[in-house]
Amino acid sequence: MVDVSFKPAVRGGLIAPILVGGLSAAVLDFIAACVVNRLPPLTIGQAIASGLLGRAAFQGGVGAAVLGAAAHTAILLVAAAAYVLAASRWGLLNRRALVTGPLYGIVVWMVMSWIVVPLSAASLRPPGAADIAVQLVIHALLVGLPIALAAKRF
Repeated sequence: MVDVSFKPAVRGGLIAPILVGGLSAAVLDFIAACVVNRLPPLTIGQAIASGLLGRAAFQGGVGAAVLGAAAHTAILLVAAAAYVLAASRWGLLNRRALVTGPLYGIVVWMVMSWIVVPLSAASLRPPGAADIAVQLVIHALLVGLPIALAAKRF
Protein backbone atom coordinates (compact mmCIF):
# COMPACT_ATOMS: atom_id res chain seq x y z
CA MET A 1 0.00 0.00 0.00
CA VAL A 2 1.32 3.44 -0.95
CA ASP A 3 1.08 6.29 1.54
CA VAL A 4 -0.33 9.27 -0.35
CA SER A 5 -1.08 11.43 2.67
CA PHE A 6 0.45 14.86 3.02
CA LYS A 7 2.46 15.36 6.17
CA PRO A 8 2.92 18.89 7.48
CA ALA A 9 6.58 19.85 7.69
CA VAL A 10 6.18 20.99 11.30
CA ARG A 11 3.32 21.02 13.79
CA GLY A 12 0.66 23.60 13.07
CA GLY A 13 -0.54 22.09 9.82
CA LEU A 14 -0.64 23.53 6.36
CA ILE A 15 -2.91 26.53 6.89
CA ALA A 16 -0.31 28.88 8.43
CA PRO A 17 2.29 28.55 5.66
CA ILE A 18 -0.38 28.84 2.97
CA LEU A 19 -1.79 32.01 4.52
CA VAL A 20 1.57 33.60 5.35
CA GLY A 21 3.17 32.69 2.02
CA GLY A 22 0.14 33.43 -0.13
CA LEU A 23 -0.79 36.71 1.52
CA SER A 24 2.83 37.90 1.60
CA ALA A 25 3.25 37.11 -2.08
CA ALA A 26 -0.07 38.79 -2.95
CA VAL A 27 0.81 42.03 -1.15
CA LEU A 28 4.39 42.18 -2.46
CA ASP A 29 3.35 41.40 -6.04
CA PHE A 30 0.52 43.96 -5.92
CA ILE A 31 2.88 46.66 -4.64
CA ALA A 32 5.43 45.74 -7.30
CA ALA A 33 2.73 46.05 -9.99
CA CYS A 34 1.89 49.55 -8.76
CA VAL A 35 5.55 50.60 -8.69
CA VAL A 36 6.63 49.03 -12.00
CA ASN A 37 3.59 50.27 -13.90
CA ARG A 38 3.52 53.62 -12.07
CA LEU A 39 -0.21 53.21 -11.52
CA PRO A 40 -2.36 53.60 -8.41
CA PRO A 41 -3.73 50.53 -6.61
CA LEU A 42 -7.24 51.30 -7.93
CA THR A 43 -6.07 50.94 -11.54
CA ILE A 44 -4.01 47.82 -10.82
CA GLY A 45 -7.01 46.21 -9.11
CA GLN A 46 -9.20 47.10 -12.09
CA ALA A 47 -6.61 45.70 -14.50
CA ILE A 48 -6.65 42.40 -12.61
CA ALA A 49 -10.47 42.42 -12.56
CA SER A 50 -10.43 42.90 -16.33
CA GLY A 51 -9.49 39.24 -16.52
CA LEU A 52 -13.02 38.51 -15.30
CA LEU A 53 -14.94 41.56 -16.51
CA GLY A 54 -13.09 42.64 -19.62
CA ARG A 55 -12.73 46.36 -20.36
CA ALA A 56 -15.79 47.09 -18.23
CA ALA A 57 -13.58 46.65 -15.15
CA PHE A 58 -12.03 50.06 -15.82
CA GLN A 59 -15.44 51.69 -15.40
CA GLY A 60 -16.24 49.56 -12.35
CA GLY A 61 -14.70 51.90 -9.79
CA VAL A 62 -13.66 50.67 -6.38
CA GLY A 63 -15.85 47.57 -6.64
CA ALA A 64 -13.94 46.29 -9.65
CA ALA A 65 -10.61 47.10 -7.97
CA VAL A 66 -11.63 45.15 -4.86
CA LEU A 67 -12.71 42.23 -7.06
CA GLY A 68 -9.32 42.34 -8.78
CA ALA A 69 -7.42 42.45 -5.49
CA ALA A 70 -9.50 39.55 -4.17
CA ALA A 71 -8.92 37.50 -7.33
CA HIS A 72 -5.18 38.26 -7.18
CA THR A 73 -5.06 37.15 -3.54
CA ALA A 74 -7.05 34.00 -4.24
CA ILE A 75 -4.71 33.03 -7.09
CA LEU A 76 -1.64 33.45 -4.89
CA LEU A 77 -3.25 31.52 -2.04
CA VAL A 78 -3.82 28.66 -4.48
CA ALA A 79 -0.21 28.96 -5.68
CA ALA A 80 0.98 28.89 -2.07
CA ALA A 81 -1.23 25.89 -1.30
CA ALA A 82 0.24 23.96 -4.23
CA TYR A 83 3.80 24.69 -3.11
CA VAL A 84 3.14 23.99 0.57
CA LEU A 85 1.43 20.69 -0.22
CA ALA A 86 4.32 19.69 -2.47
CA ALA A 87 6.88 20.78 0.16
CA SER A 88 5.10 18.77 2.84
CA ARG A 89 5.55 15.73 0.62
CA TRP A 90 9.02 16.40 -0.78
CA GLY A 91 11.43 17.78 1.80
CA LEU A 92 13.88 18.90 -0.89
CA LEU A 93 11.64 21.89 -1.56
CA ASN A 94 12.12 23.06 2.03
CA ARG A 95 15.81 22.17 2.23
CA ARG A 96 16.53 24.18 -0.93
CA ALA A 97 13.92 26.94 -0.46
CA LEU A 98 16.28 29.69 -1.62
CA VAL A 99 16.54 27.95 -5.00
CA THR A 100 13.18 26.21 -5.36
CA GLY A 101 11.16 29.24 -4.25
CA PRO A 102 12.42 31.60 -6.96
CA LEU A 103 12.09 28.83 -9.55
CA TYR A 104 8.51 28.28 -8.41
CA GLY A 105 7.82 32.00 -8.74
CA ILE A 106 8.95 31.81 -12.36
CA VAL A 107 6.66 28.82 -12.92
CA VAL A 108 3.76 30.80 -11.42
CA TRP A 109 4.51 33.66 -13.84
CA MET A 110 4.64 31.27 -16.80
CA VAL A 111 1.31 29.66 -15.91
CA MET A 112 -0.34 33.03 -15.43
CA SER A 113 1.19 34.63 -18.54
CA TRP A 114 0.92 31.71 -20.94
CA ILE A 115 -2.30 30.03 -19.79
CA VAL A 116 -4.50 32.02 -17.39
CA VAL A 117 -4.28 35.53 -18.85
CA PRO A 118 -4.70 34.40 -22.49
CA LEU A 119 -7.84 32.49 -21.47
CA SER A 120 -9.20 35.49 -19.54
CA ALA A 121 -11.19 38.48 -20.75
CA ALA A 122 -8.18 40.80 -20.22
CA SER A 123 -6.90 42.65 -23.25
CA LEU A 124 -3.33 43.45 -22.34
CA ARG A 125 -0.55 44.52 -24.65
CA PRO A 126 2.12 41.88 -25.29
CA PRO A 127 5.12 42.45 -23.01
CA GLY A 128 8.54 43.33 -24.35
CA ALA A 129 11.74 41.56 -23.37
CA ALA A 130 12.52 44.10 -20.64
CA ASP A 131 8.99 43.70 -19.19
CA ILE A 132 9.41 39.93 -19.14
CA ALA A 133 12.78 40.20 -17.40
CA VAL A 134 11.32 42.49 -14.72
CA GLN A 135 8.36 40.15 -14.19
CA LEU A 136 10.63 37.12 -13.85
CA VAL A 137 12.67 38.87 -11.14
CA ILE A 138 9.53 40.08 -9.35
CA HIS A 139 7.93 36.64 -9.41
CA ALA A 140 11.12 34.88 -8.37
CA LEU A 141 11.85 37.17 -5.42
CA LEU A 142 8.45 38.55 -4.38
CA VAL A 143 6.16 35.60 -5.16
CA GLY A 144 8.08 32.31 -5.13
CA LEU A 145 10.58 33.15 -2.40
CA PRO A 146 8.05 34.27 0.26
CA ILE A 147 5.93 31.20 -0.44
CA ALA A 148 8.94 28.88 -0.13
CA LEU A 149 10.23 30.57 3.00
CA ALA A 150 6.80 30.34 4.64
CA ALA A 151 6.62 26.64 3.76
CA LYS A 152 10.07 26.12 5.26
CA ARG A 153 9.37 28.18 8.37
CA PHE A 154 6.16 26.41 9.32
